[in-house]
Amino acid sequence: YEFQLLGCALNHGKEIIIPGRTHMFKDKFGLAYFLRFDIIEEEYEELVIKAKELIGLTGYQGLFSIEMLRGKDGKTYFTEMNLRNDGTAYCATSSGINLPYIYYLNCIGKNSQQEINNSSVRTTYMITAYHYFIAVLTGRYSIKEWFFDVRKATCHKIYFRNDRKPVFWFILKKCEHLIKRIL
Repeated sequence: YEFQLLGCALNHGKEIIIPGRTHMFKDKFGLAYFLRFDIIEEEYEELVIKAKELIGLTGYQGLFSIEMLRGKDGKTYFTEMNLRNDGTAYCATSSGINLPYIYYLNCIGKNSQQEINNSSVRTTYMITAYHYFIAVLTGRYSIKEWFFDVRKATCHKIYFRNDRKPVFWFILKKCEHLIKRIL
């Protein structure tokens, strides 16, 4: 399975926060459609230490993700590191730790430690509903499985209940693209 460490480096890599990890569920085409973000299990603690050392050596400051694969042999394989706000990073904010806000506070010289201390990590399930639904339409997943996962999701990659315009715009653009391809 694929997983990633999501984090934030402050003060040019002198302080590094890695509050949790994702466990990504993917379809056979490699698209992440569902993930769980949770606290880091004890078995990954050494890996987190190494990840912090790596980020610290770069002197990087900002949001990041480090993606890995866990093989059937029990070994962990590094795949990539993104020195940016990862597309799935909203799950950390939804779980209770707002890494972009912590980074912002640090950048403007405010005390980010209070925000860190008031944060927690709750198990969060994120779904990329659009891609997952396309997988249902193409027969890769059942509507029952999709419905179960949508109900289980506590956050969505492009949907926010209080601001629905982005998701409707996204769907509209996808439909326009599909119609152009058909015509």
